[in-house]
Amino acid sequence: MKPISNGADDNQDHTADILDDVVLDHFTATSPAIGPFGETTLSWSVSGPAGFHVQLNEIDVERSGSQVVKPPVTEAYRLSARAGQGRRSLSTLSIHVDTSTCAVVQPSFNDGPGEMLKLLVDQVLAADTSLSIAQRVVLGPFGQQHLEPRQPTISFDLGVMTIELHLKKNHVADAPDPDIDVTIKTGLRLDPETGALETVNATVTGEIDQPWWIDLVPVYGLIVSIKTGEAETRLPMQFAPVIAAIPQLVGFVYAIDASRQRYQTVDIPGGDANPAIRLVACAKPRTFPFPTGTVDIGHQVEIEQATVSQPPRSTGPTRVLEPSGAAGPRRR
Repeated sequence: MKPISNGADDNQDHTADILDDVVLDHFTATSPAIGPFGETTLSWSVSGPAGFHVQLNEIDVERSGSQVVKPPVTEAYRLSARAGQGRRSLSTLSIHVDTSTCAVVQPSFNDGPGEMLKLLVDQVLAADTSLSIAQRVVLGPFGQQHLEPRQPTISFDLGVMTIELHLKKNHVADAPDPDIDVTIKTGLRLDPETGALETVNATVTGEIDQPWWIDLVPVYGLIVSIKTGEAETRLPMQFAPVIAAIPQLVGFVYAIDASRQRYQTVDIPGGDANPAIRLVACAKPRTFPFPTGTVDIGHQVEIEQATVSQPPRSTGPTRVLEPSGAAGPRRR
């Protein structure tokens, strides 16, 4: 009597046979060790029967090919073969990044996040003079009432910065002055080519306590009338310029010498981590182009085009950078 065949087992056996016949011809890098902002070219060649594909760090690639990589820190690249649900590891290649000229950037102020929040609120209030900090009624120990401001807050969770603004729209015609509560959440990343700070996955949500008639002037001066049902849905557009200003404010508070250094990595550790935003900066390599531009954060910072003839020498292990030009105690 012919044995009953299990289709799943047969497929697994066929997959295993395919992967057993896969041959790695080579997997190399033009340089296994690079400096900050450096690059290397990975190349590989894999042969074998039909029915499998090659993956580099779990991303499909050609059986033979090359790829330029620019890891910010030491990173492992894994080449594997996959057939059906089966996978076979072929080789792992580590690219070492020398971070001896890199350091964690400390804020230029004793309370970096607090200073950043203050600058952001100042910009919002300056851009629309009909906005002010909202107040709330507080009951005293003997029943007396008084008003106190609802202060803005900034907090950090893993990968996310949260800013909460409590504003009042003053002098709204034919209606009580509305309160506007805005919550901004965003992550941070670096442009891999320029090292510029960027927001990522930014969201704006909010509530308005008088939504039936609000003439809300958006930040930075565009006039939009918002009536029933529209006010809260328009808040993300109104506060988009605030999100756009966040990278500039972070760069101002966590300042580096742009003529010699560039940000290498950024992350938000969350919790009580200090610094709350962890930026690492490294010395620019020789002939590295420097950015040119003007940053508008209440005053202008001019950065001229230049190159470095020699990166600063490392004096030991990773160290803390003081802000550019700091010659005394930090500003309060």
